[in-house]
Amino acid sequence: MKLASFGTRVDEKPFLEAWAKRTGNEMQIFTETLNEDTLKLAADGTQGITGLQTVPYSAKLFQMMADRGINFLSIRNVGLDNIDLEGAKAAGVRISNVPAYSPSAIAEFAVTLVMHLCRNLGQVEQHLQNNDYNGACTTWVAKLGTPRWGSSGRVASAALPSRFSTASAPRSLPTTHSQLRTATSIT
Repeated sequence: MKLASFGTRVDEKPFLEAWAKRTGNEMQIFTETLNEDTLKLAADGTQGITGLQTVPYSAKLFQMMADRGINFLSIRNVGLDNIDLEGAKAAGVRISNVPAYSPSAIAEFAVTLVMHLCRNLGQVEQHLQNNDYNGACTTWVAKLGTPRWGSSGRVASAALPSRFSTASAPRSLPTTHSQLRTATSIT
């Protein structure tokens, strides 16, 4: 099968190449995001495309894909809010996406951001970027324990304890793509 990956990140490329070699599929890899102009990069005979959820996918794009015989689009993210699903269906292009996400990972990220705000780490980072190590230490030490916006840090974090307690518990995370569920068809 001839496939194309658009919006490919540097860290994704080796995995796509290894998968193509292991499965005997041909994988064209592009850093450009998929749109009406970049679709032409895909070689004739391409049957499916994988892309990111960071750009809109229009009915016009799906019709252009169908006209070229490209009947599959697999999004390497969870959401579908950027995809004209009716346009895809009308063009006969099937869509798949990542079927689930980790609520624990989202909770961990939220707690990290709250901690970042409460500890004024944005200001510390600015000092460090300017090679002002004294300013970074002064900001860090002076603000330690004092939320930037009074009680808002505590208020924002009040909703997180139950999720954080499960998110911070030791666990085994999937480490390879094969440990994640296979994408399910949306259309």
